[in-house]
Amino acid sequence: MSQPGPTSSRPKVTPRLVLALVLIAVAVLFIVQNRETATVNLLWFDFDMRLWVALLLVFLGGMASGALLWRRRAARR
Repeated sequence: MSQPGPTSSRPKVTPRLVLALVLIAVAVLFIVQNRETATVNLLWFDFDMRLWVALLLVFLGGMASGALLWRRRAARR
């Protein structure tokens, strides 16, 4: 009887994972370099906030919407 080869519990490094990590690193670097105060206009509201906070909120909103769309796509299959 042949024994199956040793299985690794390490996750595989895929090109998609590498691309995601690079994009996250670029986003974090962009946020760190843009720390001055900015006025954000949303509909009829004006907010004064640090630019990195506004960028972080947009980044997190994009991540959340991407995750929701990914879940929806996975549910169809």
